[in-house]
Amino acid sequence: MRLTDRARPRPTPGASPARAFFKAWNCLALVTLPLSGAAGCTQDGEPHPKTIAVKGRVTYLGRPLERGTISFLPDDGWPAIGEIQTDGSYSLSTFDKGDGAVLGHHRVAVSSSDGDPTVMPGSPGYKPPKELVPKKYTAAESSGLEATVGPELRELNFDLK
Repeated sequence: MRLTDRARPRPTPGASPARAFFKAWNCLALVTLPLSGAAGCTQDGEPHPKTIAVKGRVTYLGRPLERGTISFLPDDGWPAIGEIQTDGSYSLSTFDKGDGAVLGHHRVAVSSSDGDPTVMPGSPGYKPPKELVPKKYTAAESSGLEATVGPELRELNFDLK
């Protein structure tokens, strides 16, 4: 028996190509339907809630945090995420790049590590990433960071200790 003989899938008795197509289509639908909220409407067809553009800077011990992610988790609604740039700046996105955060009260989390995302565990040169900020900031429940997003508030700076 050749290796290729073992790798070749065997047809299922009674299965038709049409049935296989619809099975694949159903799997695709199951994956994409939950993401339909990212296409301009919520899952119930309503327009997205209003967002306000929010940007700012994140510093740790007075110095700009050079990498990481900042997350705004609202009391009710969609979370917003921003990538922290090398100068510590960020811009939040909820539905589209740079569209900001939904209005209201948010708990905030900041995560930053020295890991290389291109090197996978078990690969040559991999070393476990080290968190660059205290662990309490990596979860909104423990960070102590909060913000209220409204029309008058468009810049939020955070100095982590």
